[in-house]
Amino acid sequence: MKALLFPLCCVLVFNSYNVLAAVKMSGFFSNDMVLQADRGNGTRAGISGLASAGERVTVTVVPAAGPPINYTTNADSIGQWNVWLQPQPVGATATITCRGTSGSAVTATGVIWGDVVFCAGQSNMRLAMSEVWDYDATTRSFLNSSDTSRIRLYQLPQGKSMSPSYIQLGGSWGLASNSTVAPFSAVCYHTARALLPFL
Repeated sequence: MKALLFPLCCVLVFNSYNVLAAVKMSGFFSNDMVLQADRGNGTRAGISGLASAGERVTVTVVPAAGPPINYTTNADSIGQWNVWLQPQPVGATATITCRGTSGSAVTATGVIWGDVVFCAGQSNMRLAMSEVWDYDATTRSFLNSSDTSRIRLYQLPQGKSMSPSYIQLGGSWGLASNSTVAPFSAVCYHTARALLPFL
């Protein structure tokens, strides 16, 4: 079964860089996240985060089927690190753990590879599903269907800062449900529904 995974990112939030002793993934990466799948062109998803400056970081991908895969890298002088994962097909699932030589670690569960689509805009993108006329009739019916599992949502809160943020984006991933869809962008959600037959 193909999976459509549909995050919403309305505004990129910026805060100051921090050099942290504990290994962390950057804010976009968390439980139930979606990573871009390979569509036959060798697309590789990346994982990034922070650790102590110069610390060795090992990223372990434990797929639902197959042996674990390890990737290693060193954090740079301000603690940033990044690895590129092997291409994965739509629907592949895994648990991903990032561990530093200090022993600090962070794990993301329920990770799936699919198509990641970003939505951005102004007031039209902020209109929530709960505010549109067909929310109860149309959406609740869809959310009770098997297609619900093919959509995951990521919403980034509005904010601003004069310096970049590497970790604290403030958003979170969620499976499509009445509670997560209600406050989500109506334009973005209906776009995801329209794309489902083609992905």
